[in-house]
Amino acid sequence: KINFGTKSNIEIPGYTGPEYFNVVNIDQYKVLIGTPFIHCHKVLPNFDKKYMQVNRHIILPLS
Repeated sequence: KINFGTKSNIEIPGYTGPEYFNVVNIDQYKVLIGTPFIHCHKVLPNFDKKYMQVNRHIILPLS
């Protein structure tokens, strides 16, 4: 269930700018990204090596 929505500026390698987020109550996840963001920013998860590639930049996990 989507509880709220918000717009926030984000900064990741290869992109800085505003993004809209739907806010949901999911305790075990630090962040969820939606299909429009994934498509627009060419997000490629690598589950074996535990990183994401965004706009051809490697994003390592926070912990």
